[in-house]
Amino acid sequence: MSQDQDLDPRSPKPKTSTSGIVLDAFRTLTGTRQNRNSLPPVTTQGLAFPYTNDVLAATPPPVERARIAYRKTMADTSDLASQPLQDKDFIGLPPELRQAVHLLSRGNDTQDRLRAAKRITSIMTKHEVPNVASIWARAEDLVYLENNSNALETGYNLLAACVMLKKLIARERVMFIETIMSDDRGVAMPYRIDILRKLTIEGRYLENIEVFVPLLTVKLIEQNMDKIHDLRDKRRDSKDAKATQRIILLHEYLEELLDFVLAITKFNAKVLERNDRVALVEAVLSIARVASREDELRKTLDIVDAFITYARLPRAVIRGCLEIMCAMYTQEGSLQERATRTLNILLENHYAIAATQDLLDIAAEAESTSRGANKNNTRGAVLVLRLLVKSGDESRLKPPQLLDLLKALNHSSDTESRKLMLSKLELVNDILSNSEMCQTLFDKEEWAALRGILFKATMWDEEGTTSEKPSHDSAIAGSRLKITSKQPRELSVLFQQVFDNLRQLGKEHDSERIAMVMDATHDLLADLDNDSCMSVIRYHQGERLLFPPTEDWLAKCQKLNNTIFCAYPPRDVIVRLYALKALHDAYNTAEALNDPDTNHLMKLLIDKIPHEDDIEVLRVLCQIAADVGTWTQDQDLFDNIFRALKAALFEKVIESPSPKSPEQLQNDEHGTSGSSRNVILSDCFVRLFLRNLNRSGSRTLDLFSAIVHLANSPTQPPDARIVAMKLMARIRSDSDCRVYVLPETGCESVAAALCRTSDSVLPSLYATVSPVVRPSRPIPNDSTGRRQNQSTPAASHPTRASQPIRSVSSIGGLGHASKPNPPLWMYGTARGLPEDPPTRASHLVFSHLKPEDKLGPDGQQRVVLPIKIWLELVLSMLQRKDLEWETYSYMIVHIGAQLTNHSLFIDSLHRVQDLTKLLMHQIMHKEYHSPPAHTNLKKSDVAICMYHVLTMLISYKDYLQRVPNYDPKENMIQTFLEGVGTGERTAEICIHALSICCHELPLDITRRLEAVIQKFAKVITQAHLAVHILEFLAGLARMEHLFSQFRDEDYSNVFSICIRYLEYVRDQRARQNRFSARSSRALLTPARSGTPPQPEANVTRSLADELPQYVYALAYHVIVFWFMSISLRERPRHAETIARKLRMRDEHGKQSMDEQGQVTMDFLYRITYSDSDDTAAIPDFSKPADGPVAKKSWVVGRSILTVETAGRTGLSQITRRRPSGTRHAIFQPNLVPTPKHQQRIVPEAYYTDDYVEVAPDDVLTEFYSSLHIVYETIDLPIPLADDESTSRAISTFDRIPALDGHKVGVIYIGEGQTDEVTILANVMGSEDYTQFLSGIGDLIKLKGATFNAQGLDREFDSDGKFTYAWRNRVTELVFHVTTMMPTNLQNDPQCSLKKRHTGNDFVNIIWNNSGGPFDFNTFPSAFNYVNIVIQPEARTSFVATRLFAAERARRAEEKKRGEEQNKANTANGLENGVHATETTSNSIPSISSDLFYRVAVLTAPGIPAISAAATTKIISGPCLPAFVRLLALNASVFCHVWSNRDAGGVGEHVSSWRSRLREINRLRQRFEQPFDRPEQIGTAASVEFDPPGTSGSDAARRRSMAGDSHTDVSEIESV
Repeated sequence: MSQDQDLDPRSPKPKTSTSGIVLDAFRTLTGTRQNRNSLPPVTTQGLAFPYTNDVLAATPPPVERARIAYRKTMADTSDLASQPLQDKDFIGLPPELRQAVHLLSRGNDTQDRLRAAKRITSIMTKHEVPNVASIWARAEDLVYLENNSNALETGYNLLAACVMLKKLIARERVMFIETIMSDDRGVAMPYRIDILRKLTIEGRYLENIEVFVPLLTVKLIEQNMDKIHDLRDKRRDSKDAKATQRIILLHEYLEELLDFVLAITKFNAKVLERNDRVALVEAVLSIARVASREDELRKTLDIVDAFITYARLPRAVIRGCLEIMCAMYTQEGSLQERATRTLNILLENHYAIAATQDLLDIAAEAESTSRGANKNNTRGAVLVLRLLVKSGDESRLKPPQLLDLLKALNHSSDTESRKLMLSKLELVNDILSNSEMCQTLFDKEEWAALRGILFKATMWDEEGTTSEKPSHDSAIAGSRLKITSKQPRELSVLFQQVFDNLRQLGKEHDSERIAMVMDATHDLLADLDNDSCMSVIRYHQGERLLFPPTEDWLAKCQKLNNTIFCAYPPRDVIVRLYALKALHDAYNTAEALNDPDTNHLMKLLIDKIPHEDDIEVLRVLCQIAADVGTWTQDQDLFDNIFRALKAALFEKVIESPSPKSPEQLQNDEHGTSGSSRNVILSDCFVRLFLRNLNRSGSRTLDLFSAIVHLANSPTQPPDARIVAMKLMARIRSDSDCRVYVLPETGCESVAAALCRTSDSVLPSLYATVSPVVRPSRPIPNDSTGRRQNQSTPAASHPTRASQPIRSVSSIGGLGHASKPNPPLWMYGTARGLPEDPPTRASHLVFSHLKPEDKLGPDGQQRVVLPIKIWLELVLSMLQRKDLEWETYSYMIVHIGAQLTNHSLFIDSLHRVQDLTKLLMHQIMHKEYHSPPAHTNLKKSDVAICMYHVLTMLISYKDYLQRVPNYDPKENMIQTFLEGVGTGERTAEICIHALSICCHELPLDITRRLEAVIQKFAKVITQAHLAVHILEFLAGLARMEHLFSQFRDEDYSNVFSICIRYLEYVRDQRARQNRFSARSSRALLTPARSGTPPQPEANVTRSLADELPQYVYALAYHVIVFWFMSISLRERPRHAETIARKLRMRDEHGKQSMDEQGQVTMDFLYRITYSDSDDTAAIPDFSKPADGPVAKKSWVVGRSILTVETAGRTGLSQITRRRPSGTRHAIFQPNLVPTPKHQQRIVPEAYYTDDYVEVAPDDVLTEFYSSLHIVYETIDLPIPLADDESTSRAISTFDRIPALDGHKVGVIYIGEGQTDEVTILANVMGSEDYTQFLSGIGDLIKLKGATFNAQGLDREFDSDGKFTYAWRNRVTELVFHVTTMMPTNLQNDPQCSLKKRHTGNDFVNIIWNNSGGPFDFNTFPSAFNYVNIVIQPEARTSFVATRLFAAERARRAEEKKRGEEQNKANTANGLENGVHATETTSNSIPSISSDLFYRVAVLTAPGIPAISAAATTKIISGPCLPAFVRLLALNASVFCHVWSNRDAGGVGEHVSSWRSRLREINRLRQRFEQPFDRPEQIGTAASVEFDPPGTSGSDAARRRSMAGDSHTDVSEIESV
């Protein structure tokens, strides 16, 4: 039985005929027969596939006889051309036929032959010509004539006419088909196809030629295919446009041949031998493989359907058919539907077994990459297999065996496409979803095959696939393929489905199967999707497979490590992070169990750090390294971590990314979101330093050296270096030299100078900054783009007020903003350190140690932090010209605050001296850096930071040693002095620095004080400096020892400065009044031009512009203070000068003096000739014998004169109430007995007790003669009525204090205290706090006190028994000290009794010994405007404070004993006695000069910062009380002015002197009588003054006429 019969046992037996035998013989002979009559031989080249030796070997036995018959037939027709035609052949035909046949013979002229051929063709269309074989034999050579297309056409037309004859015999049909078989020329192709179709009647009639037609058809198809390939190559190489048209034509020929094959299959299937069927199907499939038209593909499937339906589809071509159908099945649309129909036909009948096997073979093959081969066969086979697997039980389609299917899928190559891999995984998912097929899945072979499939899928690399650009002619090209059922899905999704299906199958079985699933997927972690990968890891964690005591836990951890972290390309971050957590948990478990392999696992993780580039993974690795490096006791493991971090940071240099915006800084907790790799590593070093600070001294030293190296490394990006510098700038040491780290630097005010705070930079300054942390209140911009304080136009920080806020419009020149780089550091956007530092100082790391203290009490080794190398780095940075701006700016902003910590630099004093010298040199020569252009900063902004650092260095005065030709202290003062005149922004900070020098460098500032005053006089026109200069002068006036050598002109300069500022304020007021008047008129009168008058452009205004009232009050204060410091001899002349300059002329030319000028001059005149102390009234100044006392008052000028006179003796007590004070004196006439000869008239009442011999008016006339007799226009004393209303008015006047009273709260914050109640409950403080209190004032007993205690109880000691107070001749300052007030938490749990005082004080002094920064909101109050915060520069604990106090007491006792011994030795004449300097015997000594304090003046929101401590200053202990008292006094004056402003900022504070003056004026207006003269001299608001000693003035004439009785006036001191 043949092979075909095996496939189709139901088919009838093939027809037996000699035609098949002849065909076999013909196939054998055509390749070797000789040429006939020079005709081209019949060739079978290219037809080897359907007629291979194997096929011929299967030829049946009769083939030999068929060959003989074929030879005989051909021999009979070989000489037909030479044989003449018989007459019988022309019977009934046109006579010209004979003539034409004769001319057709060979040897005649070609043209005659062609005409004859055409004539014969015409006759054949009308008549049935016999013996056409002889005619064609004569004309056959015409079709082979070279270069004669007319002959070719004519010859084939004649042949077409021959084959159309109805009575052709077998010999003729064989002859005709042999002709077209012999012609292989391309030009003859259409004629040959036409002849074949006509000869076979469109494939329906193959009688006698059935052995030739299949061979000829195959040959025609192959010739067309070869020509198409050649033309495509030609078109690709030469881009021949005509080739495309010819290709189209050839495809049309192919479609005709496909139609012909379909016809012969339908109508002659049973006469076709097996080899013929194979040849025809293969030829058709070859067309489909390169088909460019859908019609060609459809016809191919039609032919396959016809073979299945009408014939037997050979087994040898089933696979080829399946490849075509599989390729078509990969396409969506009608082609897929057509292919599906044929596939169903093929797979549902007796071909199913063979077809299924072929499908498996196709699926197992590698995708072809050769030209022209279809790359979709394999994927199509997989898709068809999916169709079989998904078929239900009712379907006739049956899936293959599971093992066969898995083995087929397991065969793959390294060039599989992504789509094929997706299809395979989808098929695997279909298999796993088919529970019936998966019954044997867990068998050994099936499971191994499945694992192989998954493993190869995970090894697939899209970049490694071989991809070929598909041909645009191919309809099944790879670029046009789409998955049929669904849209393409990612491999990760399919892996997830595979994993889920496997896991579900495992659940349906036992735990062993689950373990098999997890074990299989564990190998594939590198390529599983995230969820699957994490599920596998989670399973291993849950089963404790990664943890000891599991036997191979370390091997599994290593496998997990290699699978996840050695994969390329790298796994997703989420998976790697999850794996890291699992490995970290494994390490923690192993460490808890003390497993010996613990460190080996950690080494696996640590070794990744130098090679890890992913930011998030590196961040977690560094966190693990920091955690392990903190707690591990294994020094080798710590060393490995340290080396790995150093290698990652210093050996692998990564370019710095673009700088971060504040939006990025803000999104991350500490400014590393989107951070560079080096920033992550730098953060890790910082974390390790912070955590090891209290655990290991040696490790801390190693980390410190690495961090300093990082900050100094030019190869590191700036953001990483700044991370290191953020730590370095926060390192401090306490009073015991123990090192700690601050969480905040407190440098915001200095950073604002460089626009590095959220309040000092506009949100739109950096185009990429979004969003910057905004202030708590919106701050509008004025027309210039500068910021204004919301609460008031005057509320601008003096430091910040002179610092312009940068606007984008001003960047880059003409309003055109160039896009700057966002800053790498800025306050208000992110935390400075990656984590909070430890709160307590280290007990292992010190800034200084004595040799005997190197070993701690617990036996741990103590180390000294080499802070010197940090200072050396700072010196290097200051001198480097190539240092980037971000690093340089951070250093100059923060180094100053660190230098205040003296105990930190106790071993680096030489470097401090070098730093001081370098700063002064760079400032004087302007050799510091200039900011980049994009920052819109100026060099003067950098100078502010430089001056700030130099200001901090003043406190190192004791270490600035003078050398020949160089005095660093004088140079420092000169540097600040130069800064006053250099620029408006540096002048302010330099004036503040000079204020510090007055306290810290008194001898040096004394020598330069004259130059300072002269410099101030030169910059007097700069209004923004008014407040600062006046505050400096106010403070200087209280330090008389500094200007003891002042000359007269120096005092004049001081007064000129003050008066110039007063004139400035007056001008400001005048301009404001004029503008208000113009605005009022503009509202009443419409503008002619239609445009209302516009106010002046809003520009940045200084504090003097915004709050001129403060300048006004401060200038008068300075005049008063400095006048008191002048000797009595010089006062009259200066009083005359001051009075003259205080007079001002109004718009009418009249001279007048304002109220404050009047009261000031009143005080100046009062002390011009006297420095006597206060006086007081004596209630019982007279005795009864002196007679009854009469009392009378007058208004004399701007004073109230009250005279109490004893009627008999004239003993009088005179009270002079002036605006600036009240004086009491006793006047007693020097009565002598009357001469005897004098006649006395004794009235009768003389001997009564109520007789009055002397009236108070007599005393008045002794001083004021009857001037009105001579000068009627002189203002005479105005008598006051002796009634109750006058008494009340005078009593009211007496209640107005003559002193300028102020109150200031003093609050002590103990160690670690942050709560208000806890702080207020303190009843004592540290020793230096107590010494500070004794320095700011005198201890005063409250009970029975006669002074203004500013609200403190003076009767029942409810606010304590004592307080501290300070006063001079014009000012009194009372301190509300909370520690001196009683505390009763049971009756007053909120300490409200204390809060009622400090909460209502404008100014509070905060002694912050908490160890942390002070929060202004600790004491909420509506009246606390200013807090002066004092904080020890070296943090001191309560115990350390007590120990320090005890040590000081011991040293003081030793010193005292030494002095006593010295005195005893001196008394005994011992020459070797020690002569100590005599000291005062104060009960409480002053603060030690070894202690330094940071002082900062903090203001409430909306209130401008004031004073020299607006930015933190460092002050030595002895200078602290006087400095803080001065700050408190100036702040209180400011707050009084500030609190009395009205909504428009116009209101002013009325001093007590002015209030007293107003009371005097009220009495004067009440009792004054009108004069008969044209005008009144003087008014209530202004008056003319003539200074004392002015000759020719009215006042002098009045005094000369009043008599010279002042010699009898004596003043009584105050009790």
